Amino acid sequence: IHFKLTTSIKKNLPSHIPSNKSLRFIFSNCVEIRSIPKKILLRILAEYTSNQDEKNCLLFLSSTNGSKYYTDCIRKPNISILDILLNFPTCSPPVEILLEYLPSLKPRFYSVSSSPLEDPTTFKIVFNVIKVKRGEGRMLDREGVCTGWLNKLSSQFHSEVDLSEQFSNLGLTSTKTSVYVYKRTSNYFRFPSNLDTPVIMVGPGTGLAPFIGYLQHREKFQSEIKQNDVWLFYGCRWSSRDYLYKSELQRLKEAGILTHLIVSHSQETSCFVQSRYVHESIRQHASDLFEAINNGAKILVCGDAQHMAHDVQHAFIDVVIQCLGISEIEAKSFISKLQSDHRYVNDVWI
Repeated sequence: IHFKLTTSIKKNLPSHIPSNKSLRFIFSNCVEIRSIPKKILLRILAEYTSNQDEKNCLLFLSSTNGSKYYTDCIRKPNISILDILLNFPTCSPPVEILLEYLPSLKPRFYSVSSSPLEDPTTFKIVFNVIKVKRGEGRMLDREGVCTGWLNKLSSQFHSEVDLSEQFSNLGLTSTKTSVYVYKRTSNYFRFPSNLDTPVIMVGPGTGLAPFIGYLQHREKFQSEIKQNDVWLFYGCRWSSRDYLYKSELQRLKEAGILTHLIVSHSQETSCFVQSRYVHESIRQHASDLFEAINNGAKILVCGDAQHMAHDVQHAFIDVVIQCLGISEIEAKSFISKLQSDHRYVNDVWI
């Protein structure tokens, strides 16, 4: 891949690009090189492509007639600017063109999985490393932008290398890694201030994170709690491989902080597995859950937006149908009312 640096184009740098940093710094920290190139960028890249076939292909993908192919070949497989440049080797755009059209690198947000009452100087997060294989136009294997970086960063602290070797690798060139933290507050994904209010939590996978912090926070006020009705529906693939916070959840259950711990394992076929998914478990506990809802429970759902959140909402609709004997339309209205009252709140991601 080759870049040209021209001086004939005089444009102000976008606000997210510092003028006193190297290109390596800018492409690593300031611009979203994994973003899907927009059509306008493909059209401009065609101007800097010398091979006519490659140029025609880029022009077609950026055209109205090529919309279907742009969707199928660029958007769906999440093609990045790097894939474009590798797939079209005669495309050699000026670097300022890329800087002008690549969007700024946005922060990735994660739920805090610890309580400030445990330690006010630190916080914890849970993340799953996203891995995407090459293919469908993607030229390289890749990991999630932030999860891959966090994984490499955290591996430095869990290295199996002998301690003496780690010390020998230290030198005057060693540098500290800065992690920029951005705080985002959710307006409605909050736990009840009244500790006696029933809580129904649904968080498969890393969606468990905020509930761990809440349960640890709740433990500090255990002596003040008069009524304890706290549900957690958690799901993972295997009980022995990816059951996050397994020992901590069992401890909280035994301590009475968590009154109902319902775990689903999607890949296990043992006769002891009662459900494979959290939405199945919700239906299995319909009457008890509806009683908690009638007692003012708040429902909090955290995790995948594409499938899980949709399936969980339908499960609660079925709970209402079963317990009230009403129609699906009336049950949907019931759940909608809970949502408008912020008693059913999602914190989900795609």
